[in-house]
Amino acid sequence: MVNPEEYGLEIAKAAAEGAAKESVNKLSTIIGSIFPFFGLKKEAITTYISEIQNSNLAPEAKMLSIANAKKTYKHMKNQQKIAQIAQENAKDGTDFSAQSKVDDEWLERFMDSAKFVSDENMQLIWGKILAREFEEPSSTSPSVIRILSEVTPKYAKAFQILCSLAVEFELLCDFNDDKDFISYVVLPSKHDYLNDYGLTFTTLNELQLLGLIQYEPNTGYKIDFTGECMPNKIRLTYDNKRTSVAKLPDKSLPIGCVRITDAGYSIKKFITTEPIMEHFDAVTAFLKDSNIEFSEI
Repeated sequence: MVNPEEYGLEIAKAAAEGAAKESVNKLSTIIGSIFPFFGLKKEAITTYISEIQNSNLAPEAKMLSIANAKKTYKHMKNQQKIAQIAQENAKDGTDFSAQSKVDDEWLERFMDSAKFVSDENMQLIWGKILAREFEEPSSTSPSVIRILSEVTPKYAKAFQILCSLAVEFELLCDFNDDKDFISYVVLPSKHDYLNDYGLTFTTLNELQLLGLIQYEPNTGYKIDFTGECMPNKIRLTYDNKRTSVAKLPDKSLPIGCVRITDAGYSIKKFITTEPIMEHFDAVTAFLKDSNIEFSEI
């Protein structure tokens, strides 16, 4: 049976080491802003554990109380890590002080949810989003916090793969020589080649329930070209591969069965993507099946 006093001493030692590291850590400004009583709470945990050890509680009760203290300490370590990532990724001169214009309620919700994030890849996303909010206060919807708090590492990875399917479209109109560049995730209606990457029907449905995407496997989505500028040339680029559209049958371009939501785009900005080898050929085959004609570049 684990000795609760030894267990408590180990936690107290870890807390003391953490406090020593914090004293030489340049996070004092951001921690003071985001979590004003961070240091005091760690000291309180150490004191609390000491009091538990010296109490008249039964050994099992002592162990349970110390375990709860350890959980609290772990939550604060998660918050500290995300705060550190935010500082490391923010633009020079970003104001992390109490005078920043970040909404207090937004920040409280964010940090309360952040305490449960222990996966390193997820912490990186959380930290970058926090940095962006301090750079541009009120730029991140509260819905992003809700979605992130519900996304498991498995579905975060699936969303990362989905974001890797973004194709760049270069549009050129008859009326001028200006080029317009847009980027859309293109998921062909036939996407069995992505099963090995975890993008199954079930996964896509779950991403939709989370609020990251809209998924329409039957009719799909299109880019509609309306107004005076109908592109006379559209170039598609993906992973340094290019092709050019010669004709659009109905002044629209199919982009497949997925459309990323606004909240999804807010998160997509902070996701690192890698090209999928088979994707370019799958996209061109999908467009040809949609009666899109191609020309040589």
